[in-house]
Amino acid sequence: MNEATGLGDAEKIQLASQAVHQTGHKLLWIPWHRAPRWEQWKSFGFDVAIMQPNYAFVAAQHQGTVKRNRLAVNAELARNHGLGVEIETGDVVSSDVDRRAFFHYLADGAASRYGYQHAATAYYLANDNVERCAASKNPEVRRVYELLCDYVCGKEVPDQDPPIVWKAPHKLPLDLSTPICAEGSLAKPTAIQAIELLIEETGPNSIWRGSIQAEVRSASGKWTPAGWAIKSDQDANSGVFQAVAIPIGQTASAIRLSFVPAAGSAGKVSMACVDATSAPHVERHLAFRKPYRVEPPFGNPTYGDSGRLLTDGIVPKLGFVERKSVGWMNETVAIALDLGRPRAVSSVEASCKYSPDAAVNWPSSAMAILSGEPLDLAANEGLGALPPSLRWLAPSQPVVEQKRTDESWDGRLVFKPAKPAQARFATILFKASAWLMVSALRVFAEGRNVAPEGTYSFNPTPTVQPSEAVPYPDDGRKLNDGKIAERFLPRAVVGWQDRPSRSFVVDLGAEKAVREVEVWSLRGGQHAICSPERVSVKFSKDGVHWTGRTQVEKDPDPEDGRTCQAFAFKAALASPAKARFVRVVVKRRNGWAMLSEIAVR
Repeated sequence: MNEATGLGDAEKIQLASQAVHQTGHKLLWIPWHRAPRWEQWKSFGFDVAIMQPNYAFVAAQHQGTVKRNRLAVNAELARNHGLGVEIETGDVVSSDVDRRAFFHYLADGAASRYGYQHAATAYYLANDNVERCAASKNPEVRRVYELLCDYVCGKEVPDQDPPIVWKAPHKLPLDLSTPICAEGSLAKPTAIQAIELLIEETGPNSIWRGSIQAEVRSASGKWTPAGWAIKSDQDANSGVFQAVAIPIGQTASAIRLSFVPAAGSAGKVSMACVDATSAPHVERHLAFRKPYRVEPPFGNPTYGDSGRLLTDGIVPKLGFVERKSVGWMNETVAIALDLGRPRAVSSVEASCKYSPDAAVNWPSSAMAILSGEPLDLAANEGLGALPPSLRWLAPSQPVVEQKRTDESWDGRLVFKPAKPAQARFATILFKASAWLMVSALRVFAEGRNVAPEGTYSFNPTPTVQPSEAVPYPDDGRKLNDGKIAERFLPRAVVGWQDRPSRSFVVDLGAEKAVREVEVWSLRGGQHAICSPERVSVKFSKDGVHWTGRTQVEKDPDPEDGRTCQAFAFKAALASPAKARFVRVVVKRRNGWAMLSEIAVR
């Protein structure tokens, strides 16, 4: 039942294969996606190998980083190396998100898409999903069973996502070598969380880079900016099948996408998916992506920051072991520098570490963004209109600063505009592969490094490694990313059982009129996750003096011991409170307290 192979497994597998063949049987292996030595399955003595996409369990809807292009990538790898593909289900009985992922598996297997429907196939369907879906009175759940039957019988399963009818002359596939604006309509007004694009590139030396602006048309016929994204590099793990997701968070009857490619870019959009799952969409409330702190914190970062570590000009000679670098593990990281005033920025530099024997890797991708205003960045995308002052920069090849060994060195990335660009804010985005260690940031303007004159912030905070004592730590963005966990999703929640209560202090950035605070918790008793006993809210203008202790109404009849679902504790104020800071105090009842969002309106 091993889904991967170790370095010493080849001989043992070959002996097992011989024994199986002597009985007249065949030996099957089902590795997880790109498990070690998956492509060597024939040399080990397996007769059949089938690769798992794992999309059902690590998709973006589960707070993972995997988009729908995983199914295309998995199919291409399987086809090139003679494997089949596994069809996988999550909680398709009770979760819209999991049903959507399952329908993607079925639709993308068709001969007109990636063709694995007619290859060797294995199915992971959990204990009784088939029986429960077959007997369900809910038509959405029953459809899981019906479409699975069609798939097994060889019928092509239509895509269940709301279709976009593209308007001529720009129909799929869209050639992205020149600027274009493509418009498409929906059959009915649809609440869209995001638009996900599959961009096909011809190879590693033919990359599409550029910006994308999405607009939506409401029932009134008015076009409004909805979201934007920037693609500056190629995800090496996705090969020619690259994915870009654009947040929307609006109801629309039509959508318009404007593409502005960088010089020399090549690629085409072969698929555009509408994410219309019923889970709450990304909401931009007053606390959305604002900094907050937890009291007491969920442990200490493994490689934390002193406050000026990245702008003190010191690049440690011995690498990350000197503890003078800031570290993140497998995260998409944004470091935002406020230069204090607009500057004519000529270059931005970031010094990083490389020591793969210690799982310290060079970032798999990076990008710098210059702007005149602060950006609510979680990655390379945002809601609303692409800021007019925004300039994005791809990095140079790594410049080696010092080399300790062939497998251990320090280097820097240089982001340089064609000519100096006016900007007050410089934001650098990294995608970490294992550990990312950043030791220094420099911003050059007027012939000198001006980074020490400014301040910087992180999104997320440096990594606190999950441990037995702190299994669900906060990362500084889970509780105000606009996403609500509909059930227990470890990557989406902040949870504790080590102390009676915790406080969460949100800095709104400026004094606001607050009329409501909403704290989303999980409840039900399943997995020992219980509704908090009490939630209270306080307000402050200076972060020192607090007023207006507002007791939030208790959760009526919270636990049945069998379910785990979202519940909102709401504090609705009779009159708005003037405040810059909001403190939420959550007292644990018993078991685990699990929060997923603090919304301030």
